[in-house]
Amino acid sequence: MKPRLTASLAAWGRTDFAEVLKDELSALGPDSLPLVTDTGHADTRGLTLTLIRQAEADAALRLRVGVFFQQILAGCSCGDDPASEPAYCELELVIDRSDGKAEILSVS
Repeated sequence: MKPRLTASLAAWGRTDFAEVLKDELSALGPDSLPLVTDTGHADTRGLTLTLIRQAEADAALRLRVGVFFQQILAGCSCGDDPASEPAYCELELVIDRSDGKAEILSVS
């Protein structure tokens, strides 16, 4: 099911758009965001977003977002298991302007 980013859609064009988008994406939780493509889990508590590109079309908003987060690496049998390390990925978001449903794809 596609998440609804209705608050972000409503904030489009306002100065607080990036902050509203960050709040909505953080609220989705790590399982709803394709942040980690390899082993490990994303810790979204310290999520930092950078809006790289934004475009407006008749039917949708298209966004490229850089995401900085902590990746938790479990199962390495180390003394400090699980370990965490800084991670980065880019997401492509397409937000439907009619209902706020968002397609979120990992692009890096």
